[in-house]
Amino acid sequence: MDGPIIIALHFVPHQEFLYDHPYFQRFNAFLGSQAFHQLFVKYGVKDVVFGHLHHRHHSRVIDGVRYHMRPLGYVREWKLTQNFFNDFPQYKISQMYRLHKRYNTVKDLEEFLNYKKKHLADELRDALTILDTKS
Repeated sequence: MDGPIIIALHFVPHQEFLYDHPYFQRFNAFLGSQAFHQLFVKYGVKDVVFGHLHHRHHSRVIDGVRYHMRPLGYVREWKLTQNFFNDFPQYKISQMYRLHKRYNTVKDLEEFLNYKKKHLADELRDALTILDTKS
């Protein structure tokens, strides 16, 4: 094959990215497979882009494979939504850890809609994965 091999997939391709929290342990078996990583190493895959977990992390190289976890996710999971609550604490609810509940309390508010409009480009930019295919 001529040129770098790049893979984009939904599922988690390496156990390093699974949740270590006891609550999420029961879901790890359904998130992906370590077998993906072994195939990537075997066939010289350079970059893998994935996002099943809906959380963004810095790129990480494991056994020569660079993993990019930059999913867009749902608005309720976005950094701009969390930042809105930090900037407008009067809208915080007692169960802030319940992302859907906290989002539903503000999603139609003019303050949130304006905030989202102002910060949307940054949110989208943060979710981009740009690959250097020349090296």
